[in-house]
Amino acid sequence: MKNTPIRSVPYAVAFLTILILGTSYAHAENTVAASQPSTFDLIPFDHNSADVPDMTTDERDGTITRTWRRTGKNQGYYLYFVTIGDSPYGNDFNPAGLVQIADQDTMATDPQHVGENSLSTILFARRQTHDNNHTTLFLLRATRHPQKGVSTASPLPTTVELYALTARPREFTIGETPYYFQLDASADIGHFTRAEAALDAVVKKHLDHQTLMLLGIP
Repeated sequence: MKNTPIRSVPYAVAFLTILILGTSYAHAENTVAASQPSTFDLIPFDHNSADVPDMTTDERDGTITRTWRRTGKNQGYYLYFVTIGDSPYGNDFNPAGLVQIADQDTMATDPQHVGENSLSTILFARRQTHDNNHTTLFLLRATRHPQKGVSTASPLPTTVELYALTARPREFTIGETPYYFQLDASADIGHFTRAEAALDAVVKKHLDHQTLMLLGIP
């Protein structure tokens, strides 16, 4: 019995060593995950307009214009128009420069200002291509799906869609624009109380690896 404590010392030391190393590794892993750079570079707006240099693969500049539409006393939403060339959307704008959204319309709505628990919102960002020769312009849209009997203030299942600026083949038909935002990826990313929080989680890579892979994010 007197020798028992002596024999147990190496085991105790080994256990403490494993515990300390495991804690250090977990801390280091979390530190690395927290310090990972953002996958996307957000497009900033200046007075409801954003100039995007080299927006297309053939290095043509573009402009994103947003305009406010009121729906009530203190409510409303943004409309976004993306154009190729130096002229923003306006009275003297050439419609041939418009970029279609998802091969359908030439505008995108962002109703994030309708209530605090927004059900849908969008943003524009650039991301480096795999060959590192060009940064592709993306439109990101988050949509929260209301559930019967569940308050919109509660976490709701949320889907994020990524639309990539894409050039059409030369033989595109009348009514189509030379460039359009094509759906590149879509994924259910969990439950969120605000659409903005969902896009923030995508941009900052705060999602699990499998979900990020579904969105094509390494």
